[in-house]
Amino acid sequence: MLRVHDFTLIEINRIRDNANFTKMENKLFDLRNNETSLEMCAEIMNCSVSTVKRINKSMMSKINRVM
Repeated sequence: MLRVHDFTLIEINRIRDNANFTKMENKLFDLRNNETSLEMCAEIMNCSVSTVKRINKSMMSKINRVM
């Protein structure tokens, strides 16, 4: 399973430069890079867990295309 916090700094920068994240995806990417749980991300981002899971799915799809 692909986990954001497992990426190297070079990979993180490449993903940021090429994935064309939305503002919410970018925020989630930063939080997940710091090993924040999806539940905690939902609290921080002030949205539901299901919304964070939807954003995460979209974000991971973009990451897979970039990698």
